[in-house]
Amino acid sequence: MNNLILIGLISLGIILVVVAFVVIITKKPKKVVTTKKIQKEDKLDFEDLMAIVKNPNSSSEKILFALEEFNKNFVIDEKNEQKYLVFLSRTLTHKNVNKDVFQYFHKEVKSKNPRFKKGLDVIERKALG
Repeated sequence: MNNLILIGLISLGIILVVVAFVVIITKKPKKVVTTKKIQKEDKLDFEDLMAIVKNPNSSSEKILFALEEFNKNFVIDEKNEQKYLVFLSRTLTHKNVNKDVFQYFHKEVKSKNPRFKKGLDVIERKALG
């Protein structure tokens, strides 16, 4: 009788180890695309950047990344003024925006686009107020 119980416990232990191993093997971690990976591999256009700031689930890091990419690759001009100001407004009013985004906007974006200072000031005040 004791041998039968011992064999049953050993069999149960082996089954539990096999099940745990199968669960660990089949549960692969999700691949997360970081902004560093995006920077290296993809050339993002304006619509890609707008999609980032329109997405309510975008993190503050992604929002800052989109703003940095916008500032590096685009200059506000009369032709695109309205859509670029909408982008900047969405960026600053995003629910996950943080102080780093505001600081970058204030120091970098506004200084790069002095002709549109009034519009940029309005966007900034609206977002802060």
